Amino acid sequence: MRGRPDSAGDGFFIFYWDSRLVSHSSRTFIGNLNYRNLLTLLAIFVGSGLFSGYSLAQSLPNYDSADAIRDSAPPKPPLPKQPPQAPILLQEEPSLVLPEGKTLFVKAFRLENAQFVDEQELLALLVPYQNRALSMGEILEAANQITQHYRKLGYLVAKAYIPKQDASEGVLSIRVIVGEYGRIQLINQSRVSDRFLQQILDQQTKDSSGAVTRDGLERAMLLIYDLPGASMPSVTIAPGAQYGTSDFEVSVEPGDLINGYLMYDNHGSRYTGKNRMSFGLDIASPLGFGDGLSISGMTSERKSQGLESGRIAYSFPLLPNGLRMTLAASRTTYELGEEYSDLDAHGTSEIFEGTLSYPVIRTRQNSLYLSLNLAKKSLRDEIKQLDTSTTRSIKVARFGVQQDHFGDLLGMDLFSSLFAGISFGRLDIRGHEDRAFNRAGADTLGDFSKLNLSWSGNLALTPTLTGLISLSAQKSLSSNLDSSEQMSISGTSGVKSYPEGISEDSGYLFNGELRRSLPSLFGIEHAAGIFFDMGRVYQEDASYTSERNGTKLKDIGLSYNLSTKYLFGRMMFARTLGPQDNLSERHTQSRFLAQLGLKF
Repeated sequence: MRGRPDSAGDGFFIFYWDSRLVSHSSRTFIGNLNYRNLLTLLAIFVGSGLFSGYSLAQSLPNYDSADAIRDSAPPKPPLPKQPPQAPILLQEEPSLVLPEGKTLFVKAFRLENAQFVDEQELLALLVPYQNRALSMGEILEAANQITQHYRKLGYLVAKAYIPKQDASEGVLSIRVIVGEYGRIQLINQSRVSDRFLQQILDQQTKDSSGAVTRDGLERAMLLIYDLPGASMPSVTIAPGAQYGTSDFEVSVEPGDLINGYLMYDNHGSRYTGKNRMSFGLDIASPLGFGDGLSISGMTSERKSQGLESGRIAYSFPLLPNGLRMTLAASRTTYELGEEYSDLDAHGTSEIFEGTLSYPVIRTRQNSLYLSLNLAKKSLRDEIKQLDTSTTRSIKVARFGVQQDHFGDLLGMDLFSSLFAGISFGRLDIRGHEDRAFNRAGADTLGDFSKLNLSWSGNLALTPTLTGLISLSAQKSLSSNLDSSEQMSISGTSGVKSYPEGISEDSGYLFNGELRRSLPSLFGIEHAAGIFFDMGRVYQEDASYTSERNGTKLKDIGLSYNLSTKYLFGRMMFARTLGPQDNLSERHTQSRFLAQLGLKF
């Protein structure tokens, strides 16, 4: 809804009611006001003369609990450039000593125990060695073709050899040993218990039906690596005591007990304070079974008016196959300053959530994750000066699929991450009058659903030049959404020249950056870049308002990133491109953003 004054004579204004006063997050303060409070609101503003030169839309807060949640989100970790290293050392059996000068005429080959691979596929590798006299070295070379083919397919310890036989008829047998798990010796110095790590290794031997494969072994190694308190294992493979088996020695070093950061930035809203301090603390495996405790918080520069946020999360493995649970609780409070100081406008949000995650595929090059997130959100926004408040309760379930892949594009290293998620939820608003008013306007009450898609990638164009691309989209599958479920396209994760708060039900966002690494300076790794951002959001159902539906934003800018062992920083200068249409407040053309942190 938007109110706008229109001249009808000196000192007289006509107020147009569009069922919605302003765009974006201000719908919570205004769109949820009941009729009684709205009349009070109009009386206050008319009586105080605030209509002179300003519309009602310009005089009410353009900020709510949903914006506070987005404002307080912790920084996203950078995308990886290289896959994790999984060191595997094969101790080969000693090679045979071959007699000189003897040959055997081989008309055909026969394969024994050739499991998991089509026999004709293997025999095709031996065609160059048929119908000719072979030395013992050439016979072993033929067998090695089979060995290497199996190992390329991921059978790490597979071996083809020539058994003792009578090959006088010209048919030579090659026997294949795919290789099975023998004894597994764990040398554990990590913070995770021997028992749980052994369960992960035993689970792998069970799932693989005994056959040793690279993918299977990498999965076990990476599942251990993913546990807080453990580092990447190193594995040594040696011939087993029993025929056809291999013994494994798995060494696991300790990971860091505590990781964290302390960070300053100026990314905040002008209503709650641009300058902010935040921290994050991760404690690895406090109970000794791969669990993790995370605590984070943020506060803005203002004391009596500002933004404060805190979050605590505890994650733990449910099974040794990678199934994991994360339980989290967060609380965010805000109080508006600047031109809204006299309104005594403030709000609180509380979120309780649980997430189940499972790695269907987990290898160095490719991983596929399934997740299920259940969340309950309680949001309250209040304007004490007007004696009005709105309380919302949201329950939402999201099922997600994510694929991470290390590959190449035209010979250039590429990491890509693809996510798809579908959410189903329900919004309730306390108070009969508030619910009726919501129904008459945006009508976000009741059940809702939405679809989210995102893709991000790192492309190494040259050893010093990297392209970073991110695409994301949201589509409401029902109708209009509450502001806490909308897609935001502004702020440091969106179009950076605009502050947080520009969001709607459906839309898309593109972020692209070309970043060049600079020569190291006094141990500082740093890079400079140029970026471009573009996004558009729109209401799913704008039939109740005469506003133009949709907002499109663009910007371009420069970035500088630095990193040392203990410090990190990022500075950006963003400049708006194109018109600033359908925005609920004035906006500066340029924005300088800074972030500086200490990691430990």
